[in-house]
Amino acid sequence: MDEKRKFNRWQVDNHNNAVVACEGKDRKAELIDISAGGMKLALSDHLDLGAIIYSKLDVLSDIKPFFVKGKIIRIEQKEKNFEAVVEFDQVSTVPLGN
Repeated sequence: MDEKRKFNRWQVDNHNNAVVACEGKDRKAELIDISAGGMKLALSDHLDLGAIIYSKLDVLSDIKPFFVKGKIIRIEQKEKNFEAVVEFDQVSTVPLGN
């Protein structure tokens, strides 16, 4: 199978905790992996396909925290959690409005 990724993906050690805001509600998530174009999250509750999320990420030791706005492009149930793939619309060093 040919790889269709535009960006290299980094696996996140120890699954960093993240908070994602969606529809005005904060939800806890675990960051599974991240790239310049998006990220994969483990969530305890389901979010709709196409939902817009906002998050502050502090995942790489040599990079300051950054802020993202993205859209859920895939979500599936995995055991007790949901795995969501988010495509970034915006990445910034300053908070993005939600």
